[in-house]
Amino acid sequence: IDEIRQLNLKDISLEYSESQSIRSQLLAGGHIPAYERVFRKKDGAQLIGEINAELVRDIEGNPRHIQAVVRDITGRKRTEDEQNRQNQYLAVLHRVTLDLLNRRNRDDLLQSIINHVSEIIHAPYVEILFKEDDEMVVHACTPNIASILGDRGKRGDATLVWNAHDSKQVFT
Repeated sequence: IDEIRQLNLKDISLEYSESQSIRSQLLAGGHIPAYERVFRKKDGAQLIGEINAELVRDIEGNPRHIQAVVRDITGRKRTEDEQNRQNQYLAVLHRVTLDLLNRRNRDDLLQSIINHVSEIIHAPYVEILFKEDDEMVVHACTPNIASILGDRGKRGDATLVWNAHDSKQVFT
């Protein structure tokens, strides 16, 4: 506890100016609903805290101190982020499924898949290649590399693509 008392808010809050704003609102008599802040732990790691704070007054009604309860919600926030990512994946899968049902043209479908994959994995360059005889051929790609559409690569020319093909693994 002595160690905590020696700390300044600037030492632990990664959002100091926002914390100062909350402090000012409390001192002005405002009620602050629970809010979140990012803190720096002793070892330098970050902690996301949910804070309930209130102004404590003395008998005459003068501000005495601010009392706050901080709850570590880092794990919950990670879980929420993962759920949001999963929901994004499911939304893309849903859109691709609808595209499968509504598109009859293979090239349109492949382009739709490329667009969705690029969005969900935040990759600026995405390609779909098919093996044709002894070559890998680009059948769809993101618009920023459209010039490679139709490009062909033999085994010695496109090593990564052929390794992915042989191992049956997607590569990024």
